[in-house]
Parts: sequence; C-alpha cells; structure tokens
Amino acid sequence: DLPNEIKLISQYMHGNTKMGGIWRGGRRYVDVDYDAGFILATKKLDRFRFTARFDWFGTTDNSFEKYDNNNEDGTSFTAAITADVFKKDMILLEYLHIDSERPARETIGFASEQKNDIIQLSYRKRF
Repeated sequence: DLPNEIKLISQYMHGNTKMGGIWRGGRRYVDVDYDAGFILATKKLDRFRFTARFDWFGTTDNSFEKYDNNNEDGTSFTAAITADVFKKDMILLEYLHIDSERPARETIGFASEQKNDIIQLSYRKRF
C-alpha cells in the first residue's frame, strides 16, 4: 500500500525448465532458463479503477539452439481503466504494447523482432 490509496504489486521469477529425453553430450531436447517479472500500480476512484503494469521476460536456450532456438527477450506495458456500471457489471478499456525479440519466428516467415499494440473494450457481467 502506497500513499493516496495506490496499491503496488510486483513479482519476479527465475528458473529453468527441461523436457524430453537426454541426448548426446547429456543435453535434453529442451533446456531453457527463464526470467520474468512485473510491477503493477492501481488506484480506485469512486466507480473507476486505473491500472498500469510493466512486464519483462526472457529465455535462454541451453540445448539445441541451432535447430530449435527458444531464446526470447521482451517487455510489455498495459494501461487499463475499469468502470463499475451496475453492482455486478463492469466496462473495461485496456491498451497493451508488447515489444519482443524471438529468432525462431524467422523459421515461419515472420520478423524476429516485433512490436504489437492491442486496444480492447469489454463488458463483463459477474454472477
């Protein structure tokens, strides 16, 4: 909890994931280190909630990178406004920007570096 009733949430993860049998040299088919984290700030004013979130993520391929490159790095930013319409109904307007580099995209005809923007408007009914 921050001053002015602002809430702050954050998380960071670091780890490794392995999958498949052990191949020559003692390597697994998939062996990837990963890092990911986010920081989110939110504030409620009357029936509105304003939220901003920044994420970062990355993977490092430790196995057969030449044949199946699982390296990736990126960041994203989200800004959202929600409004309570009725007791159990809400409208959400959200903007999301993602900037990432994933060399494996080139194997299916896409640029390895991409920047994407999404704007969403939704109506949610809670039961």
